[in-house]
Amino acid sequence: MKEMNGFINMIKPAGMTSFAVVAKVRRALGIKRVGHGGTLDPEVTGVLLIALGKATRLCEYLESAGKKYLVTIYMGRETDTQDATGQTIKEMDCSHISYEMFLAALNSFLGEIQQIPPMVSAVKQQGVPLYKLARKGIEVERKAKIITIKEIIPIDEQWQGAHPRATFAVACSKGSYMRTLCHDIGEKLGVCACMEKLVRIEAGGFTMEDGIGLDDFLAAAEKEDFSAVIPMEQVVEALPRLTVCKSEKERILHGNMIPWTREAELYASQPDLEYMIFDENERLIACGRLQQEEEKLGLWLKVRKVLA
Repeated sequence: MKEMNGFINMIKPAGMTSFAVVAKVRRALGIKRVGHGGTLDPEVTGVLLIALGKATRLCEYLESAGKKYLVTIYMGRETDTQDATGQTIKEMDCSHISYEMFLAALNSFLGEIQQIPPMVSAVKQQGVPLYKLARKGIEVERKAKIITIKEIIPIDEQWQGAHPRATFAVACSKGSYMRTLCHDIGEKLGVCACMEKLVRIEAGGFTMEDGIGLDDFLAAAEKEDFSAVIPMEQVVEALPRLTVCKSEKERILHGNMIPWTREAELYASQPDLEYMIFDENERLIACGRLQQEEEKLGLWLKVRKVLA
């Protein structure tokens, strides 16, 4: 199999799992290592970051950048999956809830909040993903997690009748569940609600405007047009970086620590930063961290992943 390293800003179509998208890309490119950054449910569309080759090792850094969604909430229906695809548990008339009441509830979720992961999530309980338990009809108690809702912007509304709807944009941290946000908004208003539609409009700095559809990518790949593949260096350019000289590079590529006298002030202010390590030719070769080594007396650069 050929080697190809980089990312594809893929716009996932509805009705297909993220794994199925990865499988199609793998076959089209004829490469073994293909992954994705952040699963989208089959009916969810939008940005699905596809990683090729060594870029699969960088997905975790891009996921930490957070995500943005367009969410449509449907008032007055509760389902076992917290979205419109699930079985109805309860229905009620929500015509007494005004749009102003909804907006007040919506804005109350801004900032750091606690959220209980849904049973249809990939969160593991004693090593088993919750969604596998849910398929067997098993529901278990889940611990609430702290997430951050950075921004909520109302976009559109059809606020009439017993089941009003509204669409809003959300910028959030990794691990946030929009279906649960919709459910919790309903609870805040004393009614029930579920997520009717979801589109991921941004992930890891990638937006829908700059993406490529799956069919378009597959057609281009047949013609050996791989212009949609974005180099790793371009994707991580917004992340903290260090540049090493030729002699330091050789040690880095063998996974060795090297003494580091630069960026001492930055380390003192942000000791937990993880850096993208570039060589003298602006090529991404590794990622790692700076750390104090008592036995070695001073600051050292420790490699976490070798990419070159």
